Amino acid sequence: MIRILAWLVFLMPLAAGTPATAAETPFLKSGRPLDERDFDASATLKAQHSFPGTIKISEADIDASQIKDHSTLALEVDGATLLATFVRSEQLNQPSKVSVPRDEAREKDVSDMTVWYGNLEPHINIEPFNAARQDPLNSITLVKSKTGVTGVIRHGARLFWLWPMKNGKHLIVELDESKMPDEGNAPMPSGSGAVLEKSSPTESAGNVVIDVFTVIMQRAVDAYDGDMLALMQLAVAQANQSYINSDIGISLRLSAYQVTNYSSSNFLDLDMSRLMDPKDGYMDDSMVIREESFSDVVMLIDDYGRVIEGDYLCGLAKQVGSTAATAVAAVNYRCIFNQTFAHELGHLQSARHNPENDSGQGPYSYAHGYRYTVDAAQWRTLMAYPCVPWSSGCPVLNAWSNPDLRYNGVPMGDAQSADNRRVLELTKQSISKYYSQ
Repeated sequence: MIRILAWLVFLMPLAAGTPATAAETPFLKSGRPLDERDFDASATLKAQHSFPGTIKISEADIDASQIKDHSTLALEVDGATLLATFVRSEQLNQPSKVSVPRDEAREKDVSDMTVWYGNLEPHINIEPFNAARQDPLNSITLVKSKTGVTGVIRHGARLFWLWPMKNGKHLIVELDESKMPDEGNAPMPSGSGAVLEKSSPTESAGNVVIDVFTVIMQRAVDAYDGDMLALMQLAVAQANQSYINSDIGISLRLSAYQVTNYSSSNFLDLDMSRLMDPKDGYMDDSMVIREESFSDVVMLIDDYGRVIEGDYLCGLAKQVGSTAATAVAAVNYRCIFNQTFAHELGHLQSARHNPENDSGQGPYSYAHGYRYTVDAAQWRTLMAYPCVPWSSGCPVLNAWSNPDLRYNGVPMGDAQSADNRRVLELTKQSISKYYSQ
């Protein structure tokens, strides 16, 4: 009963907080919802409005000066007030390699950025307690740069992202997870059907750094019309928080950032193959940047539309498991707020979808995501597909399946079938050494 009552808090409309300890002026205040006149006047806004997962786009006032260590932020969204309390923050070192084809000062501004991680109150702690964790269903993550604030807000079943426009204004977009495109089914590499024993390889103690190279299509930069570099840092920050939330000793580092003029084939697998081939005449300079930046994994970022049998996709990994030659995944930038970046990277780390949607057992039988669907408190971990039938009460947690952890009293995985933490620990050392300095 306690678990159900606690979950009902998440399913309520945005709850009123008590911003007594926050600044008198809210950090975020949503304003006028955009309408057809706005969409008709802007191709950028029209495209986002037409995206399947978009519920609403509204103007937003942001006071970026309030983003400080140990600060408490008040947010006014849809006329209700939320209180965000500080969890941790970090200063980001920008990529060692930055390559953009156009002389846009915004894209070349690689000064340090700040990431602010917080919880929305009231929140629930993942057990056992770790002060660095966020509540994966009541959290806020913000990237503050010279151009504005890029962020994601998770409040129960509701998901929002903060969008800094190049005109200096901010928008807040509410997304409907039930209408977000799927992540594609990454294939197994040829001849890899065997299930590996737990002794091969072995888990590694300590934390490792995996260097990530983001290659962004110019059309995605044009469509986004915001701070794409900050968006990539947000994607990395969300993934790193998922590792902390799940007791996984991995830190991603954005090692290189490139905007490419390559004209997409609109087929994700073909684009990934062209990207990773250093001598085929397509994006060959990208592989030079990868080598110079010692990047272990490559993420291709685009604005993909209907590319697979008439359907949208949020992303696709080259395969489940990877080598240095196949460590690539494609992601629609509009899906980064839905954890697609970490999800597709998870496939390269040998993680698979939940057993209900993916019955495969290789290379590790326990490598699946996890869905909890017993009562009203439904949720799913990063690698799991949506609950069926879809319920607005089945949001994705920014966490990996791990049977040793509990959320709201419920184990977050199964030792036999759903332990992503274990497989990510097994594969982290090899991936982090694809390109070692």
